[in-house]
Amino acid sequence: MVQADDTLAMQTHFNEAQQEIDFTKELFPQFKGSEADLYESYGLLNKRSILAHCTIMTNYEKERLEALKCGIAHCPIANMTVGGGFMVAPIRDFLRRGIKCGLGTDSGGGWASQMLAVIRQAMIASNSQEVMSKGEDKALSLEEVFYLATMGGAKVLCLEDKIGNFKVGNEFDAIWVVTTTGLQSAMTPREEEESLRGLFEKYVMTGDDRNVAQVFVRGRRVAGNREYD
Repeated sequence: MVQADDTLAMQTHFNEAQQEIDFTKELFPQFKGSEADLYESYGLLNKRSILAHCTIMTNYEKERLEALKCGIAHCPIANMTVGGGFMVAPIRDFLRRGIKCGLGTDSGGGWASQMLAVIRQAMIASNSQEVMSKGEDKALSLEEVFYLATMGGAKVLCLEDKIGNFKVGNEFDAIWVVTTTGLQSAMTPREEEESLRGLFEKYVMTGDDRNVAQVFVRGRRVAGNREYD
């Protein structure tokens, strides 16, 4: 299947909750609880595999995903709100191993499906992971989480040569964000002589769709028509 045809992408849940893993053991006892071995035996794991969640992972399974070049869709909102308790994927460890990671909204789990909300929740999850690992897994920076939302996701989809950044020749997928200084601002107001880094952080952490003036897909403006100086 997927292993035999690397033009075919496959997306599935993978080790999201303990009850899922326990049920897998019951259905396929020969794999001794390893979803990596189960999926690989059916030819479902290669560089085009997009594995959602991955919150409960053994070192062996991490090694298999790394070797098979699979990608991970990190869905922090769903992981913390859908029945399984406080679940946090070990994203820092995945990145340390060179496993491709991007951010996902999940299909219906959680309280929001906007990417800004996912970025914020990913930072909360990462901060929590640092505490739970007693400092071994350092929290992700804002830049790292934004990378997961953009270029990281492009790599998971095997589209890094087309989208995910502003490299010349790539498709121009972008939003035009505007900020204001007064109380009418939809986000934390811009201050005089504020740095670009400061504006970026304010938008990511406090902005919303009211700050988006225009949306571009493949170089075409598909939404918005506001004019600015």
